[in-house]
Amino acid sequence: MILTDTGPIVALLDRNDPNHKRCLIAAQQIAAAPMITTLLCFTEAMYFVEKEGGYQAQKRLWSMQETGRLIVHP
Repeated sequence: MILTDTGPIVALLDRNDPNHKRCLIAAQQIAAAPMITTLLCFTEAMYFVEKEGGYQAQKRLWSMQETGRLIVHP
């Protein structure tokens, strides 16, 4: 498992984020390991991705959680 906070989650989903490419490469390198975050970070990421990409970005974030790519720890 890879512990992550809001910043990298948002960067993965927001193509305009300055760290998008770097986070995408890192996520591909650890593809077999799920990321884990807290409920607070997940909520914050949901807020920020909505501001940048609307509902579709939030849907991608939910998909990461539903597929087990991102584990939300309470």
